[in-house]
Amino acid sequence: MIATYNRARFLPETIESVLKQSLRDFELIVVDDGSTDGTFQMLESYGDRLRVFHQENRGPSAARNLGVRHARGRWIAIQDSDDICLPDQLEFLLDYAEKNPDLGMVFANGAYL
Repeated sequence: MIATYNRARFLPETIESVLKQSLRDFELIVVDDGSTDGTFQMLESYGDRLRVFHQENRGPSAARNLGVRHARGRWIAIQDSDDICLPDQLEFLLDYAEKNPDLGMVFANGAYL
């Protein structure tokens, strides 16, 4: 799930990195938090590859909460709108979470490029 605000220039690379995951069974929800830079229109160009929601600007927490409310899966991965996923990131996180059912949350370290 990606919450975004005025990140149209970063989002295509972020979205493509999620859509190219080795894990194929997931939904990608993107919540536009009232962007004014064409973000929402750019998101619509992805068609049914994304589930896109739009709200007036209320901040990243409200946008994430909206995305979580619409999520259909058992697990939710939160991705910032200017981050890039490694190709096996979701598969790795899901595998780790399912092998450790006592955990309530799993996250990965990041690297600045």
